[in-house]
Parts: sequence; C-alpha cells; structure tokens
Amino acid sequence: MIDFFIQAYTEIAYLFNKDPLGQTFWLIAMVIWISGFLVHNDRTTVKIFIVSCIFWILHFVFLENIGALIATSIWLVRLVLSLKYQKNISIFVGIIAVSAAYGIYSFDGKIISVLPLIATAVSSYGFFFLEKIRLRMLLGIVSLLWLTYHLNTGSISGIMNEIIV
Repeated sequence: MIDFFIQAYTEIAYLFNKDPLGQTFWLIAMVIWISGFLVHNDRTTVKIFIVSCIFWILHFVFLENIGALIATSIWLVRLVLSLKYQKNISIFVGIIAVSAAYGIYSFDGKIISVLPLIATAVSSYGFFFLEKIRLRMLLGIVSLLWLTYHLNTGSISGIMNEIIV
C-alpha cells in the first residue's frame, strides 16, 4: 500500500512539473466537485458541478486531451440541461443518445472503455430524475464505475479524484 502512495506521489509530481497549469485546473476542479456533495440544495449542487466542469474542461485543454474534452463538454451540456429540463424524458434520451454516439465513436476495442459510457448514462438518469440523498447515492455508484475505469487505465489523478469523492 505504501508503494502505491509513493508511486502516486511520484506520478503527481511528474505531472505537475510537466504541465503545472493543466494540473492546477485539475485540483481546482476536484475541490469544487467535492464541495458540491456538501451542499443540501440539489440545484446549487448542480451549479457547483457546472463550475467544476468548466475547470475540468480547462484541465483537458491544457493536456490536449481532445477525447476527454469532448466528453466533458457533453457532461457540461447535460448538467445545464438537467437544471432547466428536470424530469424531461425527451431531453434525457437525447443526452443518452449523444453520449452513446460519442462512446461508440471513441470505443478503443477494450471492454473497460464502456465503463465511462455506463457511468454517463447512470449519472444522467440521476441528474434528471433523482433528488437529495438518492442522487448522491447514485453518484457514489458512478464514482465506483469511474474508479474501476481509472484503476484499469492507470490514471493517478482519476484514481485520487474518485477515492476522495
């Protein structure tokens, strides 16, 4: 276990040295995202997640990760639409269709790459149809899906983010 933390620290130090601005945006995004879980009002929580999402987008811009940038942009649109069109089945299905199309487009042949698509569908359902503790519990399950994905792809920042969430 100590080896994991040493490796994580070494990897994070390397990533910060390689791209300090991009990694700073990751830290800001993570702190804002976590603070969203601490708010009791669902609309405020989603608004906090929207701000976090903007920092995630900046993170991916500086890392030049186009795939994650597109996925996060879809995530941002989904959050905004969930505020305006709560419980709207048509908008929800549209978001799922766009997410599925992007998932199919970006599929890399590895079964593990399906987890983000599943996580997106599950969290979309939560943002459109659940409230309060049920929403947060569902987001906990989504976090486990992302943790599994990050563990299998070796994303130290993703692993840290999901462990903290």
